[in-house]
Amino acid sequence: MNWTTNKPTKPGWYWYKSKRDRPQIIDLIEWNDGLRIIGIAQSLYTHPVTDRFPYGPDAEWVGPLKSPT
Repeated sequence: MNWTTNKPTKPGWYWYKSKRDRPQIIDLIEWNDGLRIIGIAQSLYTHPVTDRFPYGPDAEWVGPLKSPT
């Protein structure tokens, strides 16, 4: 898997990074006809949120990540 600037289009766990934020794993869920963060990694934001999605112009993604077997 490689980093891409293509925004996620389905729910799941993703690696996320930007110029402001270090690489972190986030969980995206479907919420009001869109994707939102839930259960975020520590330091991406100061508290868990479900109404914010890091779409910054320099955002990069890897995923969705497959569950281990």
